[in-house]
Order: sequence, then structure tokens, then C-alpha cells
Amino acid sequence: ALSAAPCLALNNGLALTPPCGLNSYMECPVGEAFLESIADYFIATGMNNSCFRYVNSDEGWELNDRNATTHELMWDPELWPSGLPAFTARLAAKKMKFGLYGAASGVTCNGVTAGQLGYEDLDVATFKRWGVSFLKSDNCASYAMDSSVRFAATRDALLRADAQILYSIEPFSISPDLRQSVKVANMW
Repeated sequence: ALSAAPCLALNNGLALTPPCGLNSYMECPVGEAFLESIADYFIATGMNNSCFRYVNSDEGWELNDRNATTHELMWDPELWPSGLPAFTARLAAKKMKFGLYGAASGVTCNGVTAGQLGYEDLDVATFKRWGVSFLKSDNCASYAMDSSVRFAATRDALLRADAQILYSIEPFSISPDLRQSVKVANMW
């Protein structure tokens, strides 16, 4: 009898096959019109039938500051005039998925926009409520706290919330610790 190889990523039932799609890295900022056109292209060409189901916004989707009252991250209303929940609902109706960029640090890589550090549970709850299916998290700043600890904080928040959000990390390490990465994320 053949046996399957052990899971070499976070074992939360996600990314059991390679996720495919588009991430807007280096094309930022993009908004709902651009990403919906990409989703429609995947559908029109049949690429969605193979595995191309994700359209992800990299950095630039959000306003720089959190909401002063709720401390939630906020999407840029010029880029997302329908709002992220409405946009993700439209994608879901097309059997497509949406992903966002974040950072396991106090700020994102632009050095200005709020990161997830200290807000992991709030951000995961917000992303889940918005219908986000993919979270790319960068290691944008150096701290005394090891990046694997900061990435694990978001992983733990995802698991506590039972959020079906694929978790991808970018540790910015020349030789990433694969023994640690497999415990923290679905992909890195």
C-alpha cells in the first residue's frame, strides 16, 4: 500500500493543493475594478477550472491608520468603493477567492501603514468578517521578538477564530527555518 507523505505545512485543511492566482505585488495599489477583471479573465479563459481562484491585493489596499474607535484596519474607499465585504461576496458568487497583505510587525513594509503586531485577533476577526480567504504576511521590521513568534501569533489567531484563511508568510530570511515555517503557515 502507498502512503501519503506527511503534511509539510500548517495542518489546518487549507492549501492541500497549490493555490494559484494573482498577487498585485509591485502593481500597488490596485482595487476592486482591477482585481475583479482578473477574476473574470480567469473564469473566461477557464483558468479557474485548473486552480486559478485567488485574486490578492498586496500592500496599498488599506488606509495608513486604524479606525480610532475600533482599532480595525480600514480599506481605502477610493480603491474599494463597494467595500471589501461586497467585493468578496461578488467574488465568492463566481467561486473565486480574495486575499490581502499584512505584516507581522508594527508597520507594513512601506514603513507607514499599520501592521498586525498586537492586533492579530482583531485583524483575523475583521478579515473573516470581510470574507478574506488568503493572508500574505511579511516580516517588515526587526524586533527583539523573533519573526517566527510574531508569525505564530497570527497563526494562533486564525486557529482560535476557525478562520478558513490560507496563511502565507514571507520571513525575509536568506535561509528560512523550514522546521519552524511548516508549523506556522500554509506556505512561505
